[in-house]
Amino acid sequence: MDCLLPVVCAAQEDVVEALVTSVVCQRYVWKMSSPVFGISLSNRSTTARIVIGWAEVSAGGDDEDVVVIVYLDICIEADKGSGDSLAYNTHGIRKRES
Repeated sequence: MDCLLPVVCAAQEDVVEALVTSVVCQRYVWKMSSPVFGISLSNRSTTARIVIGWAEVSAGGDDEDVVVIVYLDICIEADKGSGDSLAYNTHGIRKRES
């Protein structure tokens, strides 16, 4: 049974990915596969990080289950004289749970 219990995590930039991974793993134990969202704002730059994680549960058994963590960095950089520019950097990390 998968109930809808959305989770949004807010944390410092150096721990937001670990926090989302921890929540996804806990939800996996509870047999919940809905995604977890995390957000952090950098205190050293104009960068925001959005992290999304979920568990992919295979029909074949626990040996093929994985936790997927994907994050998106959004950076607003101001160039002198040219206005603001918006840059995106996406990364995907697929972690295998034992």
